[in-house]
Amino acid sequence: MIQVLFTGKKRLLGFENREWIKLNANLIFKSVSNKNNGAEQLLSATQEFGIIPRNMLEARVTMPSGDTGSFKLVNKSDFVISLRSFQGGIEYSNYRGLVSPAYTVLKPILPIVDEFYKHYFKSYDFIGHLAVAVIGIRDGKQVSYEDFSLLKLPYPDVGEQKAIAEIIEKAVYEVNLYEKKLAQLQLEKKGLMQKLLTGEIRVKN
Repeated sequence: MIQVLFTGKKRLLGFENREWIKLNANLIFKSVSNKNNGAEQLLSATQEFGIIPRNMLEARVTMPSGDTGSFKLVNKSDFVISLRSFQGGIEYSNYRGLVSPAYTVLKPILPIVDEFYKHYFKSYDFIGHLAVAVIGIRDGKQVSYEDFSLLKLPYPDVGEQKAIAEIIEKAVYEVNLYEKKLAQLQLEKKGLMQKLLTGEIRVKN
């Protein structure tokens, strides 16, 4: 579903006659580097949760002990190009704070629906194009703004962006519900097998 919606192969009802265009990424997003922001919380890039405060990470993270004046400010709704990611390398932020100066902060130039691009940057279509543009990404090459800027990104009508994002968000919600149900059933199965194998529950002939 994501593949056909993000490539324009399937158009939603009411948008069939509107033009589906692609633009160079640098016409949709610009790189910003706002530094020397004082006492802001420190953020980290994660592939599962996007840009989040470092204190939310379960793993131990080394906090910088020196000056953070060179760190870049990220605002809510910004995107960040993180390092050496095999899943697209672009994460969305729901938080304001500071990220490593090695990261690239992206702000939209044109009107966009955040959730549309949040999901598109995780799609096979985007990752495939990025892998072609960034030779050596799987060997640990950093994704630069220059690499990113040359990519062609879909830029449908904002109304269609919103409609697609709503469909994807609903699908993600349903998948999460099924995953939770599956995990619960697997737990129940494990408990039942334990009781059967230990004789706590006996099967009648």
